[in-house]
Amino acid sequence: MAAVAMRNLLHDKVRFLITLAGITVAIVLIFLQGGMYLGFMKSASGMIDRTDADVWVVSRNSPNFDWSRPFPERYLNKARSTPGVAEAKTLIFGWGFLRLPGGGTEQVEIIGYHPPVGGGWGAVEAGGRAPRAEPAWGAPRPSGKALGGWGEPSGFVSGDASSVLGGDNIILDESGCRKLGGLSVGDTTEIMGHEARVTGMTRGLRSLTTAPYVFASYGTAKKLISYIGERNTVFILARAEPGVSPTELKRRLAERLPNVDVLTKSEYSRRTKLYWTIQTGMGFGFLMMTFLAFVVGLAIVGQTVYAATMEHLREYATLKALGATDSEVRTILWSQAAASALLGYVLSIVVVWWLARALEGLGLPVAIPPWLYAAVFCLGIVLCLAASVVSVRKALSLDPAMVFRA
Repeated sequence: MAAVAMRNLLHDKVRFLITLAGITVAIVLIFLQGGMYLGFMKSASGMIDRTDADVWVVSRNSPNFDWSRPFPERYLNKARSTPGVAEAKTLIFGWGFLRLPGGGTEQVEIIGYHPPVGGGWGAVEAGGRAPRAEPAWGAPRPSGKALGGWGEPSGFVSGDASSVLGGDNIILDESGCRKLGGLSVGDTTEIMGHEARVTGMTRGLRSLTTAPYVFASYGTAKKLISYIGERNTVFILARAEPGVSPTELKRRLAERLPNVDVLTKSEYSRRTKLYWTIQTGMGFGFLMMTFLAFVVGLAIVGQTVYAATMEHLREYATLKALGATDSEVRTILWSQAAASALLGYVLSIVVVWWLARALEGLGLPVAIPPWLYAAVFCLGIVLCLAASVVSVRKALSLDPAMVFRA
């Protein structure tokens, strides 16, 4: 029956190519919608997911990383004295405007961290704090991560996390340089009325808001975003001692820190993604586009499969007259649909691979994890099988006696 199915499928090559093109376009659209959504969510929670903090202390009802508000910095001492806290540090975030080399300004997201002296993990903190030894589990991390354990940048093209020491220095990411007028290492610019010098460049740090990230030392960042207040901070990141779970550490910190939200890293990441997915309507938009892609593919495949079935009605009636069962007729039609889905899926992977890189070059993040390949493959099979339902019903309703009629 499989051989009969393939002969029917390839009998009209033009129709087969049209069907294959329709399936490929539909699957490519589904792939891209899913990949772009995951890419945007990865960017939205990237600063949270890529840290090694177990617990985040944020402002009350903070909807996501980008809209967090300041709270008293004195909470840091309470956090550090909480039983079960191995280490805690502040991280500051705010919005500002950067003066472009050619004139005009561009909005940026400023992140202030405590740079390690010499760029090493476990090094002395900058900013006047007493030296603190990193725990054993805070040993040097593998290179290539987009962010370090306390929010400092890594994945450097030039410089390192300590490049911001020694003055009002900043680190930029390559993805934002085009928007920032082509700034490069060694250039001087102005942020919120303060002069700053670019001393480092990273690769792979992109915010969901499209405003480029600007990394600076904690003290410099406070100067650049002075509206936060000298005695305030925006985040406190804490790591748990061995044997203390993040959930337990969260409970202990919540008992000691009033008027703030204490969340595990996974909870804050989930809250951020849900905000951008639901409250902004982004998730509904991607879901609607995926649904439309499915419907378009369903219509194209259904029409071509049905047309092919109508052209071979006498052949199917002949098979039934020769004793073919309904199950065997279904096998023929569904084999055609499955073969079309498989070929369209393979072609779509090639197209998606190329398009994903092109979109990345344009600044649109596309993330396609292994499970998405499996999900889209199953969806492609469902699409083609659903499109053949009408054809199957038509073939099964045939009267074998029609073969003997003029």
